[in-house]
Amino acid sequence: METIISVSGSISSIIGLIFVWKSKSSNGSIRALLALIALLSIGTSYLLIENKEYASEEYRQHREMFTQGLKKSGFERDALQLYESLPTTARNFDSGTNEGIIYSTLALLERGQEVYPVLYAEFRTNVLDEIKKAKEKRGSSEYDDILKDGATASIRIVRSLSWPSE
Repeated sequence: METIISVSGSISSIIGLIFVWKSKSSNGSIRALLALIALLSIGTSYLLIENKEYASEEYRQHREMFTQGLKKSGFERDALQLYESLPTTARNFDSGTNEGIIYSTLALLERGQEVYPVLYAEFRTNVLDEIKKAKEKRGSSEYDDILKDGATASIRIVRSLSWPSE
C-alpha cells in the first residue's frame, strides 16, 4: 500500500512538473521548487522499494532456516515463531502494536530467563520504566517515539535470539 501511494505521488509530481514547465506564466523559482519536489518523491520511492526488498530477503532467509528444520531448542523455536509474526519495522503512531511487540518480547524473555537471565532482567527493568514514562506522556509525539524505540529494540532482540546458534 505504501509503495502504491509513494509511486503515485512521484508520478503526480512529475505530471505537475511537466504542466508547470510548459506554462508560460510560471517563473523559475516555481519550476525549481517543483523539480526539487519531484526529485524528493522519486528518491523516497526508490528508498522505500529498496527497504522492502531488503526486508523481504531477510524474511526469506529466516523462513528457509525455519523450513529446513534446524535443530533448535524450544526457546529458539519460540523466538523464531515470534520473529516471523512481528512486523519488520516499528511504526510511529501505532502505539498499540508497538506496545504489543514490547510485551510479546518480554513474555518470550520471561520463558527463557534461565538461558538469558541478564538480558531478561535488563530488558524487564528498562522496558517497564520506559513504558511508565511513555504512559505519563500519552497523546504526545514523545509517547509514540518511546514506544517505537522500544518496539524496534524488541524486534532486534527477538531476531538475534531466533538466529541459529552455531
